Formats: sequence, structure tokens, C-alpha cells
Amino acid sequence: MNIFPGRNGPGNAAPHGLRRRRFLPALAIAAGVVLACTMGARVWSNWLAQPLMVKACSTAPGEQAEVQLSDGSRLLLDGATRLEVRYYPRRREVTLFEGQVRFDVQADDDRIFQVQAGTLRATVKDARFAVRHVPGAEGHGEVRVAVERGSARVENVTAKSADHALQLAAGQQVWGTVHGVTAVSPLGATDLSPWL
Repeated sequence: MNIFPGRNGPGNAAPHGLRRRRFLPALAIAAGVVLACTMGARVWSNWLAQPLMVKACSTAPGEQAEVQLSDGSRLLLDGATRLEVRYYPRRREVTLFEGQVRFDVQADDDRIFQVQAGTLRATVKDARFAVRHVPGAEGHGEVRVAVERGSARVENVTAKSADHALQLAAGQQVWGTVHGVTAVSPLGATDLSPWL
């Protein structure tokens, strides 16, 4: 017989309900930490997906324009060119809808610079290069990437495997079509003017 109220028998073991109540605060704290981490990851992911800057640029046929970006990069737009620039916390993106642009990209170790034109995407860190995009063009292809300084990784964004990516060095160019990417070829003297 237990003569001490509130105490159990041998070993004074706590009743099952009392042990459960002791662990409830710890479980609540653990659940709170998991919830905070999940919400923090979602907020961080949303922040990375939101552009810090959006800028649309275009030129009329026969018009040229130079655009200076906030990071010091410069774009020279040829006539009848339309593009959109978006800067995110971890990357800088340009979508070239049509036309021709010469890019002089300033290095930024925290943000790569990407240009999407048709089925091709060029990724650089510090380079001077040109991209020409003429949707529906006959001949070589509808997208051309030519590098004067630095290097560029060019990939077909519609391809399902990584072997559709090429590395271009200074003095090289590549053409892209809806079917893929041509072999790398050297830039000729006439290819460098007036865009490179």
C-alpha cells in the first residue's frame, strides 16, 4: 500500500500520462523548429525566384542603342531588336526575343550571366560576345553565339541530355536551330565587325 499521495509503488515510476506530459514541450519545440525551417526555406526560395530588376529594351529597324546595366555590363543593340533583362539574387538573365546584341559582361562571382535566345542559352561570367536571333531564319540557323573575349557555355535548352552543351572560347562561334547546335567554328575577320 502506498502511504504517500501522488507517489507510485516500487521505484516510484511516474504514471504513463505524466511521462507523456514531460515530453510534450520537447515535441512542441521540435515541431516548431521543423516548421520554422520549412517556412524559412520557402521564403528563401521565393526570394531567389523574384527578380530584383526588370528592364525591357527595344530598337526600331535601322536604329542602334547602347544600354548600361547597373553592374557595369554593357549591351549594344542592333536594329529591330527586342529583349528583357532580369536580375535575380543569384543570376542575371537576358531573354533575346529577336535581333542582335553585343554583350560586354562584367564579372560577378555571385551571379552568372545568361542569355536565352530561341532554343539556345549562353552562360558566361566575364566575357564579350554577340548573340543573333532571327526566328524562322533559313540557312545556318536561327541563333548565333560568337565569343570575342572570355568563354561561354552554350546549350540547347530543349535537349534532354547534357551532351547538347558546348564550351566556346574566344574566337569561336556556334549556330543553333530547332534541331540542335552546330559544331563549333572559328570566327572569320568579317564575323567580328561591327558587333565584336
